[in-house]
Amino acid sequence: YTSEINQQKMTALFKDGGLYESNEYYEPGTLNCWYSDFRDFGNLTDASEIFPPNEFYGLLDQFLLTDDGSAFEGSLIFKFDSDMGRERLMSTRSLSVLKVSTSLSDRLNAMDSIRASVDAAGLPDAFPYSPLFLFYDRDSVVRDEAIQILLISLATVFAITLVLIGNIKASAITLLGPCLSVVDMLGMMYFFDIDLNTVSVICLALSVGITIDFSSHITIGFMNSAGTKEERVAETLGHLGPALTHAGASTFLCTAVLVFSTTYVFKIFFKMFMLIICFGMFHGLVLVPIILLLVGPKEYFNEATVLAKSIEIVTVSHASTSQNVTPAIEDDEIDYEESLQQN
Repeated sequence: YTSEINQQKMTALFKDGGLYESNEYYEPGTLNCWYSDFRDFGNLTDASEIFPPNEFYGLLDQFLLTDDGSAFEGSLIFKFDSDMGRERLMSTRSLSVLKVSTSLSDRLNAMDSIRASVDAAGLPDAFPYSPLFLFYDRDSVVRDEAIQILLISLATVFAITLVLIGNIKASAITLLGPCLSVVDMLGMMYFFDIDLNTVSVICLALSVGITIDFSSHITIGFMNSAGTKEERVAETLGHLGPALTHAGASTFLCTAVLVFSTTYVFKIFFKMFMLIICFGMFHGLVLVPIILLLVGPKEYFNEATVLAKSIEIVTVSHASTSQNVTPAIEDDEIDYEESLQQN
């Protein structure tokens, strides 16, 4: 703090109309800076004037004894320096108010702008801080993180369904369920006034794993059915439709208790899970079957193969039954002939 260069940099940053006050997000008249008052105490009116380095601490001690200077005792931190034989100024702070609106872009712009103003002064280890900057930093990366998480989740789900289903066309149709569910949820988040934050991103990531359940069951049932596409879709919905509907309804009932919550996190979870279940069921039970009906792949086993296996099973069973029954008939005939001879 005593060096001429650092004093000039502090003057450029905190003087009237300086780098800090000229920032567009600065609230005029709110800067509470110890160094500005210290310069006023030393009658340094010109920006080029500085305190002599060898007189800096003596004048600072005198300033802190005044009424104006005593107000900054909590803003200055000293530590004893054995080389100087006295306490040395280690850290200081200056307070101000920023003009920030409620929009995310404006908050991020304000944080970046005030950081740029402080960096422009070139003061070593100087930085602006606010507890809200922690949330602003989070919001500045949440969009890119959300895109990365969703792409990785969808790619992982596609790879797993491709291995389990074994048909790339069927796997692509299955992936439409979670993909479109995520798109619809992003749209509904705007109408439900849900920001893109940590909680909503977690719910979006969970939606991929939950909605794929509806689509994958329908696709696997379609691939295991035989007949025309209309018959396969009808058979799949007939067998799996009620079970999937019950699953979605029961999941909704489990999360419905959160509707009475007043906590922000739980309220967001309820809204997001309601959207997950609704869009998951719609895409899995309505959209995916329609796409399978129009462009669905061939079944694993055609109807002729299934019929042949059924006939083979019946023939083997009949042959086995005949072999078991014939000896019983022969035994009965031998016993009947022996009884006649004895009579």
